[in-house]
Amino acid sequence: MISIMVIAFGPLADIVPADLLTLVWPILFYLVAGVVIILAISYVIGKRVGYSGPLSLAIGMTTFFGFPGTMVLTKEAAAAVGESDEEIAVIEQNILPIMVTAGFSTITITSVITGGLIVGLMFG
Repeated sequence: MISIMVIAFGPLADIVPADLLTLVWPILFYLVAGVVIILAISYVIGKRVGYSGPLSLAIGMTTFFGFPGTMVLTKEAAAAVGESDEEIAVIEQNILPIMVTAGFSTITITSVITGGLIVGLMFG
């Protein structure tokens, strides 16, 4: 783990603040483009499989949180919306399995696709 961090952060020792400022706009562009694409694709696919629009968008956004984040956020959302303990439990029973499964699968699929693209670029 430490060797991976050295490889990742080692080149950052030579960067000056001006270099970082030149990267702000490309990073923001790709972040916004990624969010828009994720929302559009998750909405279309979610509607095809029978989920509501908001649930489809939430499933798509699990790519940013992964496993423990999706569970925590789902429980927090259920607690914020539910008015009684029974209502909170029903909300959690309905959306928690979907969100946790989405968190696992989106991160796994994205990692495999990204890894395949990077290997293709490196050894292509």
